Amino acid sequence: MTTTSIPCNNYFTRALNFAQEYIKSDGMRIMAACVAATAAAGFALIKEFPEAIPSTFGKLCFALATPVVVFGIGKIGVKLSRKMDAIAKNMPKALNASQIASTIGSSRNKPNSMLFFRTTYDYNDVYISQAEVSRVKELAKSHSIELLTGSDKSEINQNMEQIKTQYDKIVIKAHANPEWLRLAEGLVLTKNSKKTMGWFRDHVKPGGAIILEACSAAKGVDNIAREISFACPEAYVYGSDSDIEHISGLTYDQDCIPTFYDYVPPKNENEDLDDYLIRTANYKRDSTRVYKNGELLQPAG
Repeated sequence: MTTTSIPCNNYFTRALNFAQEYIKSDGMRIMAACVAATAAAGFALIKEFPEAIPSTFGKLCFALATPVVVFGIGKIGVKLSRKMDAIAKNMPKALNASQIASTIGSSRNKPNSMLFFRTTYDYNDVYISQAEVSRVKELAKSHSIELLTGSDKSEINQNMEQIKTQYDKIVIKAHANPEWLRLAEGLVLTKNSKKTMGWFRDHVKPGGAIILEACSAAKGVDNIAREISFACPEAYVYGSDSDIEHISGLTYDQDCIPTFYDYVPPKNENEDLDDYLIRTANYKRDSTRVYKNGELLQPAG
């Protein structure tokens, strides 16, 4: 049995040279070269095996159909590849969310109670990060944890109405600035949110804590952390006077009292996490502020 060598590489090289000369976009050059090369390969097959397709019209159709088929298969491959990339990218987030939910679900019958009031407006996924998984596991060692969240203002309000418990600690996990906390789409907590402020007052135990895991919630003089402390005068309110770095910039002690640290940006997007933690270890400034009934009990370091 003999084999015939078909010079497809030569056709591809010629097509690529043509594309490089006349087509500006790199992506279009490669696509044009591939289409031209597969068409040339179709003609080469016909030339080497003329008896396979007797008619001239059939040969022409075969040669022209070859790049169309290859191009179609390529497009399907690209779409599948993008879907697989998206699945691979989201898989760690899904696993983290599952671990957090499992930890919360198995944290019952502990001596202290804690409520996570968690935003669904988590644009950078800090509340389903690997650091968050570790943090929740530590808190669950001494606290029975419940989770309150919702997709929008209506669902959040419905879930709030169903809760009758008072908690030792309420942890608000939300993106913020000194003037507001974004609790969900359409639900922003400001100093004018009297009803929501009253809900927090009624659901934290006297002497309990409201912890704001939210950037800059205690920055400046008249900030949202201070406003919450006015509305909940029997509770201690903890916040940060700067942005929070959620990997190493937030820790809890054995009594589950938080300490916030300044956010130090990475050198670049490719900086190794271990290198970042080593580099920033000596740059941490305690940014924690503690309020009670509007009075600043602990200024930031």
